[in-house]
Amino acid sequence: MTRREYARWMLAVNNKFYGGERTRKIRPGVSSSSQPVFQDVPASDPDFAAIQGLAEAGIIPSPLTGSTTTVTFRPNAPLTRKDLLLWKVPLDTRQALPEASVSAVQ
Repeated sequence: MTRREYARWMLAVNNKFYGGERTRKIRPGVSSSSQPVFQDVPASDPDFAAIQGLAEAGIIPSPLTGSTTTVTFRPNAPLTRKDLLLWKVPLDTRQALPEASVSAVQ
């Protein structure tokens, strides 16, 4: 599965699951009014709405969440287990993952 497919799936399933709860739904990005968050996902990309919406909601790491190193999304790259968890847990808990350090784990 590619990163774009997973992003598309996450948005669709979340919004279907929380169909009756407006506050839990994620708004898709709007290509006509949103400045693209990622350099490699232009507004003309077919999955722009899903990827942009997840980034704007703070679900996936992006410059909007304070990640200065995440400027590309790599939509056609394979989804890794790390990214699956990094995106899914914040979607379920509605809060960012805590920073991990050796001392915190010990």
